Amino acid sequence: MKTINENPLALMDSILTTTGHETWGWHIYRGTYNSDNDWSDFMTQLKATSQSALDRHGATDAQAKKQIWTVVEDRERLENATKSDVRRMFKDWVNSPEAAAEQPNAITPPSVVRLSRYLYCMHVDEESLRSVLDDSDDWHVNIVERDWVLEEEQGEEEENEEGEDPDAEEFDDEEAEILPEIEGCTEEDVGWTKASQGILVGRYVELCDHNFWYDYSTRPPQIAL
Repeated sequence: MKTINENPLALMDSILTTTGHETWGWHIYRGTYNSDNDWSDFMTQLKATSQSALDRHGATDAQAKKQIWTVVEDRERLENATKSDVRRMFKDWVNSPEAAAEQPNAITPPSVVRLSRYLYCMHVDEESLRSVLDDSDDWHVNIVERDWVLEEEQGEEEENEEGEDPDAEEFDDEEAEILPEIEGCTEEDVGWTKASQGILVGRYVELCDHNFWYDYSTRPPQIAL
């Protein structure tokens, strides 16, 4: 698996300088509302785990202060929401004046910049919250890719744009491997992954290269390392 060949914080500084962005960090959607105390403890542990990673990488105070945490809480819309629901909310935010306002000196605006903060979001359901609070072997949070679409829908869009090819071979669906359904999707790539602790710093930086998503992400219930 691909790894960073230089200090991820030095690389993050370089990316921020190039894009004119001043901060980085996860945009988080709270999907579980069973206990506000548990949520507070979850955020405390998440930040502590991230700080430990920053310390391991020798972060300066200036580098650490560039990391921000944005939490979206909306019980009516997010409790029991699917990853597709979360993706729609995230895409709306990325294209909003609010997202643009958080990077006032940006050379490349959030809607088009290739930075993890605007390419993916974090979603926390009860399962992932428990894994973090228990500091279990299956510690994970859910990372949702912004631009994912079903292969079937993507194929229909391309067919509509290009027209049907009369010489194209018809694909036999019976030959395709049928995978367990995850939120209605039986494709290998379901558009989100369960991510381990590395997602908070090191993997976050690597995912600024969007091509890395395809090497990194795994199909749930596996956890991407």
